[in-house]
Amino acid sequence: MPEIKFDTIRKNIESNPLYGAAIGLILGLLIIGFLFTNVYRLFEYKLFDVRFKIKPQLPQWEYLTFLDIDDNSISNVGQFPWPRYIYANGLEVIKDIAPKQIAFDIQFMDKSPRYAQPDILKIVEEKVKTGKRITYEELNQAILDSDRLFSEAIAKNNVILAYSFLNRTLAETKLTPEEQQKRNESIQRFEKIASIPVPKDKQKEFSRYVDPTRVIIQYPIPELAMKARDFGYVDSDFDIDGIARRIRLIRVFNDRIYFHMAMVMLMDLMKVKKTDVEIVHGKHIILHNAIDPITLQKKDYVIPIDDAGMSYIHWSGEFTETFNHVSFYALLEYNQLKDTIHEFFDEQEVQSKNTERSRLYGELATMHEIFEKTKDMKAKQDLWEKIKTNRKRLYEIESGYIKNLENQLAEINKQLKENNDNQLKEASKNLINFINAARLVLEVDRLKDHSCIIGLTATASHDIGVTPLSSEYLMVGTYHNFINTVLQQAYIYQIPQWIDYCLILLLAIFLVLAVQRLSAMGTITAIVGTLVVYNIINIALFAFQNLYMDQLGVSLAILLPSAIVSSVKFMSEESQKRYIKEVFSKYMAPRVVEELIKDPGKLQLGGELRNISIFFSDVAGFSSISEKLTPQELVALLNEYLSEMTDIILKYEGTVDKYEGDAIIAFFGAPLAFEDHPERVCLAAIDMKRRLAELREEWRKKGTFELRVRMG
Repeated sequence: MPEIKFDTIRKNIESNPLYGAAIGLILGLLIIGFLFTNVYRLFEYKLFDVRFKIKPQLPQWEYLTFLDIDDNSISNVGQFPWPRYIYANGLEVIKDIAPKQIAFDIQFMDKSPRYAQPDILKIVEEKVKTGKRITYEELNQAILDSDRLFSEAIAKNNVILAYSFLNRTLAETKLTPEEQQKRNESIQRFEKIASIPVPKDKQKEFSRYVDPTRVIIQYPIPELAMKARDFGYVDSDFDIDGIARRIRLIRVFNDRIYFHMAMVMLMDLMKVKKTDVEIVHGKHIILHNAIDPITLQKKDYVIPIDDAGMSYIHWSGEFTETFNHVSFYALLEYNQLKDTIHEFFDEQEVQSKNTERSRLYGELATMHEIFEKTKDMKAKQDLWEKIKTNRKRLYEIESGYIKNLENQLAEINKQLKENNDNQLKEASKNLINFINAARLVLEVDRLKDHSCIIGLTATASHDIGVTPLSSEYLMVGTYHNFINTVLQQAYIYQIPQWIDYCLILLLAIFLVLAVQRLSAMGTITAIVGTLVVYNIINIALFAFQNLYMDQLGVSLAILLPSAIVSSVKFMSEESQKRYIKEVFSKYMAPRVVEELIKDPGKLQLGGELRNISIFFSDVAGFSSISEKLTPQELVALLNEYLSEMTDIILKYEGTVDKYEGDAIIAFFGAPLAFEDHPERVCLAAIDMKRRLAELREEWRKKGTFELRVRMG
């Protein structure tokens, strides 16, 4: 009974559509359940990264710049962290160049110590020695208040400061009443600028953006918080495998909505107030009436988010190979070098007898003035395009002057190979320094209207992560990559999960039903073909349409159910083949058996009209012979005779129909059809006669009956 029941189940799995649909449905549901496990997420994330590497590189907005606190900066300024007057000096320089915005990926949570100014302190010491009176102003000037200088520099620039949400409380510092008042005022200003209240009618849905592990905000110190233009949190989020693929754009804390630094920079660039931001839970964030900094067109930007307020970053590539990079130290050197370099550019222009550079500078000054005054957006857009064109041309001209110096350097180095002259060495060294200075000035000059982010990028920087495109990525790059994602409208959209679920169920059921009806080769073709086509479509949609849909789950839905049914069919077919081989190899030629194994349907001969040759033979006088032999002797004689004759029939690919005592009935031309069946049956009969003659000789020697056979 169990065998019969199992055989019935097996047959139903092989061919019953209801069984097939049920198997596909059950396995599809199991695969959907697998989608909620961390094991699935790990593998799916890896496939996501592979697809990301295939994607064409995203265009980069030319006005995104990193002001790197790099190895060169550390080497020249000193060990990090720096005194804050260093940042103040850099901001004072860049103020006149007028970048669009400056953000710090550095947090300033504690007051910095004051520093003595050696020159002024020396004057004070001289007064003390000579007994002269020292004023409070003189003493105050001798001691450098870095925080005050930094805050003054922040006030003169469009500076965005960083803060973070901590998962632990900090020990409270005892403050004087005056200090406590300043702190309270700075926190009030911070909250007013950095956040907006959660809508009263959306408290429940916005609770999804609350992270209960984050218990306090680490604010910038009051002196800086009172001067900054805006604030953005800089907490990073990584997936379970430690790779940064998404950015948490919003966070709710104490019933207020706070924004990531990248989001704050974007809104500042687009002149969007936080009150003009619409958050549709689990769907998108809308920046209403945003001004595109590339085209200056006004429109709504719709940024997709998930239930946690996160959005995919369309990474552009390796940190050092994307966007603009200027060493922060270049700002500190700029004032000492700019006059010399600009004079050099002027001299080169005079020598070239081409005044295009001066004309472009004049046109730019006029265009900037008109640009600031005009209210007509269309006129602004046209003017902005002209400004960008002029700037590019200016950069080309001045880069050409530097290129001339590089050609001179190449010539000097060529001479040095032939003549190791000290004067040539000195000239080469001086020219290298001058070229570097010219490059430095040129790069800083270009920062007008740029979005700049200042961050630590020196070797052994602590803020290093992994992205789909880089195994060691400086996370200060997150901000510009996200801004560029929005400006290029290159959002990565994850299709709704219910579509993945439906696709998994449909493919699982469809392929099981298809496999039930297909041959082994057809099954392999269907499975492999579906898998290849789906993955090509999946990768193409991700690479060229930025549509992200499940790859692993759907691939499993293609493989797993169909593989199970195929295995059952395979085992059944193998069993059938073994049965055919065991049963028919005694009656048919090996080639005929193989053909039947390939196509068992050839056994279905009922109703088919075909010309074949029938063979019949019997032993003359068999009845009298059988009466004279014992049963054992008769069986031995018949076995020998029938085996020899059967081998000859099979040799000519005939089929033994049956044995009736001493008679053999066979046919040629079925189930395997061949045109020469009459010839084969005749040849088989001749061979049988020849073999019988040989057997009779052997039987005569043994004293056994000599069989004589009649054939027709």
